[in-house]
Amino acid sequence: VKVLIQASRDPDSIVRNNAVRALAVLAGSARKTHVKVPGTPFVDMLSADQWTDRNKGTFALMNLTQSRDRELLAELRAKAVPALIEMARWQETGHASGARILLGRIAGMDEAELVDLSGHNDKTEAIIREAQKVH
Repeated sequence: VKVLIQASRDPDSIVRNNAVRALAVLAGSARKTHVKVPGTPFVDMLSADQWTDRNKGTFALMNLTQSRDRELLAELRAKAVPALIEMARWQETGHASGARILLGRIAGMDEAELVDLSGHNDKTEAIIREAQKVH
């Protein structure tokens, strides 16, 4: 995990992309593997200039916040809401839905409802409003 986190900061975007993808998969299987992947390195990626960094950071954070970890959600609330709002408003649903789900988790929304809403561009502002209430 330490080596992959170092690689997630590599100047080469392909190295970063692959490292974060691997960390996201590890985070998603943490219950089975008992591997602890910290979320903090991915929060900054949400404000990155490169789309691939934002995309993979979101992917990792989707897995890491699935358990609704309060500390990680608080960190996202404090540091990433503006970037998440920007990404949530993207019109390509596949690219925006992760940010929408992260915003909804920050807001404490019901997971099933959130997954449904995140797939609809016309529901984005409702998710954003809920997240802004706690921001």
